Amino acid sequence: MNGNTDRARNAKPMTDMSPYLAPTAALDIEAPAIVETVGRITAGAADDVERAICIHDFVRDSIPFGWVPHFDAETASQTLASRIGFCNTKTPLFVALLRAAKIPARIHFVGINKHILGGMIDPIDEFVDHSYAEVYLNGTWLKLDSFIMDGPLFSVAMERLRASGRTIGFGVHINGKSTWDGKSDAFSQFLNDGTYENLTDVDFGIHEDVPAFYASGRARTPRNFVFRNVILRTLLHFGNRRVRALRDGARAIAGPSASGY
Repeated sequence: MNGNTDRARNAKPMTDMSPYLAPTAALDIEAPAIVETVGRITAGAADDVERAICIHDFVRDSIPFGWVPHFDAETASQTLASRIGFCNTKTPLFVALLRAAKIPARIHFVGINKHILGGMIDPIDEFVDHSYAEVYLNGTWLKLDSFIMDGPLFSVAMERLRASGRTIGFGVHINGKSTWDGKSDAFSQFLNDGTYENLTDVDFGIHEDVPAFYASGRARTPRNFVFRNVILRTLLHFGNRRVRALRDGARAIAGPSASGY
């Protein structure tokens, strides 16, 4: 993507924000649980920036990183109920909560190097589908995925990554962060800053939600029954065990695909 064009697009005020405030099939912003949660976690916030930060911190720490058996086939309210998620479920939840708070937000998809997940799971393809959020505040689209890794896991993952001498792994980038000031971009995983060669292979652009991304025909993750209900569930089972071990500050559990990075 052309950097100058991207910056110009980000800085240009937009008059019609309705597409980025509307519900979709997966962004069920009018669901009672979504509405109640937004009201509760943003109570007392003075402005949209403070409300957005409250939502960011809630999604980061109240929805610990991990995978449910059906992977990304969830609505935002279902992820809220599951109390576990990864980029392609936590990003839609974050965007849905922002829209419910009347803050324009949207989902951006990219392909990201699988080694970001080293020590957790080892996907088959070299690149995997990744989503981050864009939030419109004070006339600018801000980009972030700093809410994906919960605080305790982020801290341990960064320690393990530094000790390994790698740039990416254990779900984080060496220059990543899990905090956000509501004024700038903030990434824990994506961070395409040139410090890791071929971190990203393609920019899929903006899609209204995960089902729309799959409908585009560009998503890598297969949707067939055998892959989703046998291969993927097995992979995610071991992945969740390693995530729990990391979060506990323990050595990652050895097992299939544990060292494929």
